[in-house]
Amino acid sequence: MFDEIATLLQDRVDPVVWEGLLDLTRALEQHQAILYKEQLHHLIMDANNLDTTALVDRVIAIIYGQVTALLGQMKIELDLDQVTHQTLAAILNALTFAPNDQDEYALSALQQGDDPLEILAEVVSVYTGADPIEYLPVITSVAMTTLQSIESTLQRNLSYNEESQSGVQEAVLLLNRQQQLIGTALTVGMESLQAGVPIGTDTTTMVEQHREILVTMSADTLADALLSIALLGNIPHDALEDEVMHFVESIVDDPLGIQKTYKRLKVRLSALKDATHEQV
Repeated sequence: MFDEIATLLQDRVDPVVWEGLLDLTRALEQHQAILYKEQLHHLIMDANNLDTTALVDRVIAIIYGQVTALLGQMKIELDLDQVTHQTLAAILNALTFAPNDQDEYALSALQQGDDPLEILAEVVSVYTGADPIEYLPVITSVAMTTLQSIESTLQRNLSYNEESQSGVQEAVLLLNRQQQLIGTALTVGMESLQAGVPIGTDTTTMVEQHREILVTMSADTLADALLSIALLGNIPHDALEDEVMHFVESIVDDPLGIQKTYKRLKVRLSALKDATHEQV
């Protein structure tokens, strides 16, 4: 999806607009709202027949059409004229309600409020760090069933907290073990962890954020980098191979390169499996 956006817009729009639209597409990816990708493919084929202004307007209209459809499914209405691309992306990211350290505060805000619009503004602000007042002109409607669904999700997140903490500890141990096998050069996953990226971060988002670097790597280095991203994403051990190879096949075109990457991956997975047994 990011490749399609780059093909259509990179070097054609202001860098701030470019970054905002990238943030927005990443947020849609978090919700697995990707049906608009086909429309972008069609637009690429017709791009040479449009001037820059018309092309940019079409791309933005397609992206915002997907945003509107997603919000409709959530039974939330936003005044999209009152919000920047970046702020809208932040709101959508908050509305994923993936397990988060802030869930307890969000649940408290949800249970203490009276006005549905103010409640949603308060909940979103817990995750974005912005003042709830910033969202009040933007949020125009939210169904009570949506707030009830959010409450159930947050309660479920909190009930999984103890189990997830155990998973976090194991992921960190495996990242450290992998780093020991590699040496001093930090993997993408370890570097991200040290920079404050949390365990459980979406792997697709991580890969896309680092794609420009990943495509330049040798087979061995790529295997280590993608495995570290999968570990940071807290992918179950028995799914690591499939997860990594899914990304390998989207990055490497050469069958021999894919084979070499897979060979290194198997070596690393074997070593990590042994390390896991040692911990037990």
